[in-house]
Amino acid sequence: MFSLAGKTLGEMMSVSNERLLVRSYFAAKVHGYEFHSVQVPAGIGIGNDPLAFDQEQMRAAFDAGYRLAKQPNPWSNEPPLLEDTPEWALEMIKERL
Repeated sequence: MFSLAGKTLGEMMSVSNERLLVRSYFAAKVHGYEFHSVQVPAGIGIGNDPLAFDQEQMRAAFDAGYRLAKQPNPWSNEPPLLEDTPEWALEMIKERL
């Protein structure tokens, strides 16, 4: 039961964070600001349970962030597209600014 609750909570948090990134992107563009984000690269073993306190997963996330910080420009200027965010919406904001 707890495993299912953890997975459900993880998905809800993930979708919420992704939507927040898209809203932040739109707000930044509307106000004339630059947008920069960075994400943990795929394949990093950080697990799927947001309630877990796993030192190996935390170390993997820290090490990935440390490697990214050493890169000259690890930033993305756009949020990752969401399945439910139409691509035309992002294109429209680009055209207007």
